[in-house]
Amino acid sequence: MAMAGLWNLSSLPPFCLILGLLWGLVFGNPYVSFTSKAGKYFLQISVMLLGFSVSIDKVFQAGREGILLSIVTIFGTLFLGTFLGRVFKLPPNVSTLVSFGTAICGGSAISAASPIIKADSDEVAASLATVFVLNAVALFLFPKLGVYFQMSPESFGAWVGVAIHDTSSVVGAALSFNPESLTTATTVKLARALWIVPICLGISWWLNRKQEGDKKSSNTHWIKMIPWFIPAFLCASVAKTFIPLPKVFEILVTLSKVGLSVSLLFIGAGVSKKVFLKAGASAFGLGLLLWIIVSVGSFLAIRFA
Repeated sequence: MAMAGLWNLSSLPPFCLILGLLWGLVFGNPYVSFTSKAGKYFLQISVMLLGFSVSIDKVFQAGREGILLSIVTIFGTLFLGTFLGRVFKLPPNVSTLVSFGTAICGGSAISAASPIIKADSDEVAASLATVFVLNAVALFLFPKLGVYFQMSPESFGAWVGVAIHDTSSVVGAALSFNPESLTTATTVKLARALWIVPICLGISWWLNRKQEGDKKSSNTHWIKMIPWFIPAFLCASVAKTFIPLPKVFEILVTLSKVGLSVSLLFIGAGVSKKVFLKAGASAFGLGLLLWIIVSVGSFLAIRFA
């Protein structure tokens, strides 16, 4: 009975995403603004609650084991994206945003970097649409690849934490593959998300060297983009470690997994034909190529490490 309940819970994320995609693509979603905000809040609160599923020592262990691969893939993606952007003759801002979103954490990273490089709304929309579409594909593709290659829950969690853009798709893919993958996947992904801060500061410093401007706004915007749910996740993990309330924590973790599934429903509902058109062939081509390189490279590194 317990296994049946677990299967039902783990099969909920892909079902919710499919339902959301049908809503957005087939029937049309007249409440895009609401579902976008609701999906964001459900995701953040659910990730915070997920901290009650893992002790703090395991969080640090997972983060420590994945740090070298994270550093290599983040900076490798940024440099490769800049080079390929020139090859594809993309506007510099688009190649920067797509690379930044692929390297770190999708839409959050793009939102953090866009005002710093002064990207216009069309450039931001093309970049967001690109990673959004790839996230939707990843949710279905990665669990099937994990099964095909007979990956362990820990290896699969580390892989999706590196190779998939947004946190929502990372946790969705991990839940679909094996609930035991969730801790590793979330920890690796949140550790990557922290790179928003130093890289945004580095971009600000570089641009301020090249041109004069409003240094105050350029250098402080990143503060607003630090994901609050990362320290909240760590606090929940500390509580899990030192406070003996297993039944309470079990309920909170179940709520977290249900909340993650609801967030995927709203995220899927945001996909429309307009989103695909906004991506543009060149921006999507760059995002797809970077995504394939990061996915294959990180898979090989984890597989043969």
